[in-house]
Amino acid sequence: MMLFVRSASQNKPTIAGASNTIKSLERLYPKLRLRFVNSRQLSRDLVDHVRSGEIDVALIVGPPEDAHEVIWRPYAVERFFVVAPIGTPGTNADELIRSGPYLRYVPNLPIEHLIEKEITRKNLKPEVHMELDTFENIFLMASSGLGVGVVPERYAKRVDLKQMRLAPFGGPTLFRELGFVYHVDCKKTHLIDVLFSEIVEFDFPVIG
Repeated sequence: MMLFVRSASQNKPTIAGASNTIKSLERLYPKLRLRFVNSRQLSRDLVDHVRSGEIDVALIVGPPEDAHEVIWRPYAVERFFVVAPIGTPGTNADELIRSGPYLRYVPNLPIEHLIEKEITRKNLKPEVHMELDTFENIFLMASSGLGVGVVPERYAKRVDLKQMRLAPFGGPTLFRELGFVYHVDCKKTHLIDVLFSEIVEFDFPVIG
């Protein structure tokens, strides 16, 4: 039996730490062939692949824009945080962003415009120093002392507070969901259930 799993480009840290998940599935299903692929594709593209039957399940940032014929199953909710070099002036997220230089995340999906909308709502008007297309790159640049950026919670957990500053951004209502998408008629839901439980244990619990 084969289970084909793809992770969207915005969801890479999950696959990077999935060894325990794979071990659990292999222990329960010794004859299972598991294909775990870290895709460069966006969430909306992977939903189309699930809908067409090309893949069994996708790990994406969601919920999907078009949920026709698919099931959305969130496994984590992440808040956003400002990360900045240790010497950046400011006592809160807004002041850190204004201090800059700002590392702007270039969004690909409607849901990822949350950061831009919040900055506009707060009238922060940061001085953009770089534009980057992944949160990983924003975190690396900030940790190298090259600017201030906004990243999801999983990156905030990696911050060395002796080297960087960290502040919650946007309040509890500003968050992103990570989850599974699979077809409503999927014949491998028993495998997806195991995968889901292991990913939840490895990653973050669903809030609510």
